[in-house]
Amino acid sequence: MENYKKISKVTILIVSILTLFLLFFIKDLKFDYDFESFFAENDEGTQFFNEHRNRFESDNDFIFISAENESSVFEFEFLTHVTEFVNTLEKDSLVKSITCLTNMDGYVKAPFSPAIFKTPYLSVCDTCDFKNDSIKIFSRP
Repeated sequence: MENYKKISKVTILIVSILTLFLLFFIKDLKFDYDFESFFAENDEGTQFFNEHRNRFESDNDFIFISAENESSVFEFEFLTHVTEFVNTLEKDSLVKSITCLTNMDGYVKAPFSPAIFKTPYLSVCDTCDFKNDSIKIFSRP
């Protein structure tokens, strides 16, 4: 029992001395927030990331807002509120752009013609056929 007391005192002393020694170097501790320095420049994944970022710019300068409707998102009243919300946000001088199904367009090529037409992904009107719009939206990858 006496031997355990002596060992625990020595252990506490060693840990205390080691802690004091390491506290001396804490002033030199620095953090590197540059994620590029964590990965090798010649790594295939790093090169893919750099090409992606150069092509599409940074992908972290956005806010993602989700709206939920209990029964379905394909209801005229709900989509009217969403459209009003989007229009309100677009008026803010700090907002550059808003992407929402209520303001997005798809492109359709006319058969036997070189013409391409813009069509809304989702038409918001009280007589609209939301069933066809929902099928069109969910069928896209």
